Amino acid sequence: MTPEPSRPSLPPEIAYYRLHLLAGRFRALPLRAVPAPSETRSRHDQALRLPKAALLRAPDSPAFREVLLASREPFVSGWLIPGLGRHPVLVLKDHGAWVLRPPSRGRSFDRLRELDRPEHLLPVRFTRIERDGVARHLHTIPLRWHPHGHLSLEVRLFPSGSVSYDAWVWLPGHRRMIALYWEEKERVVQLFRDLTASYFRCAPPQAASAVVGEPPEEPDDAAPITAAS
Repeated sequence: MTPEPSRPSLPPEIAYYRLHLLAGRFRALPLRAVPAPSETRSRHDQALRLPKAALLRAPDSPAFREVLLASREPFVSGWLIPGLGRHPVLVLKDHGAWVLRPPSRGRSFDRLRELDRPEHLLPVRFTRIERDGVARHLHTIPLRWHPHGHLSLEVRLFPSGSVSYDAWVWLPGHRRMIALYWEEKERVVQLFRDLTASYFRCAPPQAASAVVGEPPEEPDDAAPITAAS
């Protein structure tokens, strides 16, 4: 039997935006000037195959929804361009180009002022969840300049020993999650990565006995780590 081809790995920045796009955490606004094909394929040559049902979750995006609903195909093809202007751009084949913005009202979390004074960023709550062999560590960090929200940092540790990080802003009063832009998310991850041995201690789990079934799929940006000393 011929094994199925493995899914090609995406660059971490593109994988990050794809994850939040499909989760409905970005608005999609029309972009008048469609990027040239050479600019579109500068980051990854292969087009993404995106489920239309997931793209329809984009909030406050009537024009985007109208274009998607006009197509009968369950999937659309396109490219994500992180470095085009201030915001990432989604270029869909036969469906135009769209600027991705967080669904925040009156403010944007493309930059967090709190990261300029990291001594004030201290975790106050820690949650550990284990499911399907994946240990999920969720840390809650109050935001000094945004008293109605907090920063959430997630560390996921896989059975293989690799780890992935994610970060976002959560507004409890509105029950709304706001995605950070890639650069700001990376600033958060790099800031707290050195605290692994204290606040964010994560050690690879002990090798478990063989079980039937496939191991949990790791995200494109997962990286191998060693246990904290």
